[in-house]
Amino acid sequence: MTVIPEYYGSELWDILQGGMWISLCQYLLTEPKAREAFEKETGHNFNHLKPNSPLDAMIDQCTGRNAAVMAAWCDWVTVNHWGIESAH
Repeated sequence: MTVIPEYYGSELWDILQGGMWISLCQYLLTEPKAREAFEKETGHNFNHLKPNSPLDAMIDQCTGRNAAVMAAWCDWVTVNHWGIESAH
């Protein structure tokens, strides 16, 4: 991730906001309009995360492709739905 939500690492984050942010990221994965907007804005496509073969899965793991897509998703959710107050 390159975008850090406000209060990340603080006591307030640990007690309340961290769980809410994770829940928001998970919830929006189930929303077709959010996924469509993410894919349109970033060029990443979640349908390509499921490999066609074990070799494809190993290539994705070695290249870090899946981790990169999920990091981009978390950044996108933070900026577009959570609100960004701090970026590192």
